[in-house]
Amino acid sequence: MNKHDPRRRPALGLLLALLSLGAGPAWADKAQPLDPRQAQALWQDGRWLALQAAMKSALQMQCEIPPASATLAREITPPAATSTPSASAPASADWRSRQHELLLPCTGQQGLRALRIRAEYLPTVSEPLNLELSLLFQR
Repeated sequence: MNKHDPRRRPALGLLLALLSLGAGPAWADKAQPLDPRQAQALWQDGRWLALQAAMKSALQMQCEIPPASATLAREITPPAATSTPSASAPASADWRSRQHELLLPCTGQQGLRALRIRAEYLPTVSEPLNLELSLLFQR
């Protein structure tokens, strides 16, 4: 193996595998349609719009943004704790936030290939609470 072989760097090798497979069958198998209201709120979120504008000028980033009704995401919420619910919380209510991950194909300078978005939502709110926006590059 030469020193530039992507198999020597597991994270880069995984990224290259994901990108070459169109995000990979394992990711696609777990992806479900995101609630259209949540997807619409994501695409209109100021944090997303600011990143998109900055990267458009800095890297000439162009992403394939799906319509809200066709946005797929993989839920990455950790499993609920096995503790007993408190007496003050309603037994049927689940107020835990849910985290979703989206992988958008993007192109741009310096090897930009994709954008990973992790968004956290409450069950009763459409707007994302937290966003983690990561640019994925290939060299």
